Amino acid sequence: MMQNNFGIEKEQVLEKHKTIINMDMNLYKMVKYYLMSRDRNLVCEIFKHNKPNNHTLLKLIYEANPTNKIIFIAQSAYRRYKQNYFYELLAYSYEPNIKERKK
Repeated sequence: MMQNNFGIEKEQVLEKHKTIINMDMNLYKMVKYYLMSRDRNLVCEIFKHNKPNNHTLLKLIYEANPTNKIIFIAQSAYRRYKQNYFYELLAYSYEPNIKERKK
């Protein structure tokens, strides 16, 4: 993560596309980024930075993508583990199936 000279805004620079992503997102943008992005490390960092409510995050992700992995995470890791570990499990449990364009 990078900070500007005043340390006000945290941003992440993607080396592949040379774009800047603002780490401060609302819940719906986080879920959209979770479903669309292939960079799971960045998704995990966004979750850790924003610290959304676990229950609401699971509910929105499950409504967008109802899979058994989300149910397993909700049953096994929701209340047992620390919040950072929960975000890591959630971020790495999904692999988006977005096909890239052929050049």
